[in-house]
Amino acid sequence: MLEEKVAPWGVTILSVEIRNILLPKDLQETMSLEAQAEQRKKARIILMEAEQDIYEILEEMKDLVGGEEAVSRLRAMHLLNESLREGEGTVLVPSAFAEGFNGADGAADALKSVLGK
Repeated sequence: MLEEKVAPWGVTILSVEIRNILLPKDLQETMSLEAQAEQRKKARIILMEAEQDIYEILEEMKDLVGGEEAVSRLRAMHLLNESLREGEGTVLVPSAFAEGFNGADGAADALKSVLGK
């Protein structure tokens, strides 16, 4: 199109180079949001693939670690570890203090005497 416009003046165009494009601010923001959304999508896909790999490994470990309940506890501990490692949060896990003494002779009685109950 440029050649047609300048041909009557005897000018020949060999090449055209665009050096600077000024986009409207709204278009820049829209393009930035689109790129960010695409990056979040890719990150979620990668995380889902990792979760799938983890569950496949855990499925293979069921017999090794003692069944499905043990695998579920193992996964829960792993998720808890990840959440604590990535952030500076606190996790409260409700439990009875005496649960750790199951099977120990007289441990519950000793605990009651210490607590005065």
